[in-house]
Amino acid sequence: MFLFFVLFCCFALSLSAEETGEYSFEQNNETDLLSPYLVPNGYNSPKRRFYVQVVTKESNGKTGYCGGSIIGSRLVLTAAHCVTKGRPAHVLVGDFTKRQPHYVDIQGSPIVHEKYRDFHHDDIAIVKLKKSVSKSLAIPLCTKSYKDSSKYHLIVAGLGRDSPSGHPDVLQEGRVRETIRSCKLDFDPKKQVCTVSSNKGPKSCSGDSGGPLFTAYKSDVKKAKCVYGIVSFGPSGCSNDGSTSVFTRVAAYYGWIKKHAK
Repeated sequence: MFLFFVLFCCFALSLSAEETGEYSFEQNNETDLLSPYLVPNGYNSPKRRFYVQVVTKESNGKTGYCGGSIIGSRLVLTAAHCVTKGRPAHVLVGDFTKRQPHYVDIQGSPIVHEKYRDFHHDDIAIVKLKKSVSKSLAIPLCTKSYKDSSKYHLIVAGLGRDSPSGHPDVLQEGRVRETIRSCKLDFDPKKQVCTVSSNKGPKSCSGDSGGPLFTAYKSDVKKAKCVYGIVSFGPSGCSNDGSTSVFTRVAAYYGWIKKHAK
């Protein structure tokens, strides 16, 4: 049985999203909510303006970082385990290809799924912002699972450690593929997305929790279509042996997101 670590990340959504039925730092006072590496073997991401970092203050005084996605002018989608360990303080929004984000304060307490127990169950949360950001930054939600991957890539993005000594200078991302067989063995494919990559391929890892697994057009990979999953957990040590990474399936929670995004 695999040993799993918690991943940290967040993402953006638009409630007017179209349906997509085509496809089945620990430095000083900072901490990551995962193991030590991020999207290993990934590549520098083009501008993904929907990507944000959720910053939390923990009881021990340390600062935690998770990924997230903008899904509305004042809404960020992330993993529940990202906002229950520490108190969310603010969100970093901006162009992470240049590392020049700006701070946006969080309003009230995060909305955590009522059935969340740990990262194996209903690992999803919504964070509301005090100030609005441009709606143009938001990414739509995928409302269906894919049955044909001929038109789209499945991509995971994150900004955690890419080496034992530090963080990448810019947002990293990498292409992965969904596996239903692995999910059926140990997880719930109706509520979770399982992905694998080649031995040398990218995967979600340390510092990626809460962040987006999204689809992008093969004809124009710079154009993201919708958020497909939320980074939840994966193999201990960010193994490059083709192990499974697990994400919360966004389509399964579309109704819940719409209800709480008012």
